[in-house]
Amino acid sequence: MNKTNNKGKVYVVGVVIFTVLFIVGILELPYGTIQKVIFKFKVKNYLEQTYNEKMVVNKVTYLWDNIEPIHARVHPKNAEHLEFAVYPLINSANAYYDNYPETLWLHQVREDLELLLEHTDRDIKPEFSIDFACCMERDRVRVSNGEIIAYSEANLKFDLSFQLNHSKPTDDLEQAVHIITRLKQHEALNIEHVSFMLQPEPGDLTSNIEYKVPGRDLHNINSIEELEAYKQK
Repeated sequence: MNKTNNKGKVYVVGVVIFTVLFIVGILELPYGTIQKVIFKFKVKNYLEQTYNEKMVVNKVTYLWDNIEPIHARVHPKNAEHLEFAVYPLINSANAYYDNYPETLWLHQVREDLELLLEHTDRDIKPEFSIDFACCMERDRVRVSNGEIIAYSEANLKFDLSFQLNHSKPTDDLEQAVHIITRLKQHEALNIEHVSFMLQPEPGDLTSNIEYKVPGRDLHNINSIEELEAYKQK
């Protein structure tokens, strides 16, 4: 008798939970759609006033689409490759945070590096990544009269990492020294650290070797022997 009663209770509780979720879903769907439309309008207005550029909102993602809060993916009308994110600021009505300057700065640095390293090696191009995370203060001046200041004017520091893929470590180190020589020729690059990752045995991550050089020490390196001092233990 008790088992029958327990099953009945579980069934009733399940029906109640399903009904509540169903009602919430019905109410939330139009509410979320309205929220997306309002957010899209406000974001576009905010961006075009901030940057004096025409913007295209690619997508607005609401809570049920993603675990993140409502946010938008946007790009300048004339630069689809510069897609960035816009989020509402917590506890601030009609206030937003976007990473458009960081996106543009990353593109500017990458363009400069690709041009600088264009002829470092005819056969094997160095793969590199750029990381602003170490050196990006939230209160940094990003915009002047609606224009994003260039990364060089912002005195922006960043970490730079190279993955070198020659078959011999000696060849990798020769290329690393050559890359350092080229980096020293570009005064606008305010580098915090440069890392060179070598993988003597392809596919074996345990064989990785890293050389990590502080940006201020780059001018001291002109040979493999001098680079060896920065090998990570």
